[in-house]
Amino acid sequence: MRPAGDVRIAQGGADRIPGTPRFDDLEVGAELPVHHARLSRGDLVNYSGVAGDANPLHWDENVAKLAGQPDVIAHGMLTMGLGAAFVSKWSGDPGAVSRYAVRLAQPAIVSATHGADIEYSGRIKSLDPTTRAGTVIVVAKSAGRKIFGLATAEIRLR
Repeated sequence: MRPAGDVRIAQGGADRIPGTPRFDDLEVGAELPVHHARLSRGDLVNYSGVAGDANPLHWDENVAKLAGQPDVIAHGMLTMGLGAAFVSKWSGDPGAVSRYAVRLAQPAIVSATHGADIEYSGRIKSLDPTTRAGTVIVVAKSAGRKIFGLATAEIRLR
């Protein structure tokens, strides 16, 4: 529990979206700070249980190799969710993301010894002064390969 004197109440009117970047401070082409997410085989097994996806491609390297993959692959929905978290963290308000769309291009390979590093980056594609919203292009790479073909997030700004 917070101490009684440490009550925080947001200031501003009902139209204020707390924590989001100010529309007037952004410009088309601006880059979002890069974020790295590490995945281990244990993360994939945990995600399989939570998502109800028991496909052995995500935890058994023999099955993955039989299916033509070099090793176990991360769930596409997991990599997409991490991309959504990347944009939400940058925006400061997960409720500000009004649309998120991803086309998966390649799987992220997760080795037993090294896991996988997924690098998320982004750039502001467009800004609409009428709606005070923007579109962000999200890029995800693992082992130097793009795992998202095209990913965009639409964000309401203050």
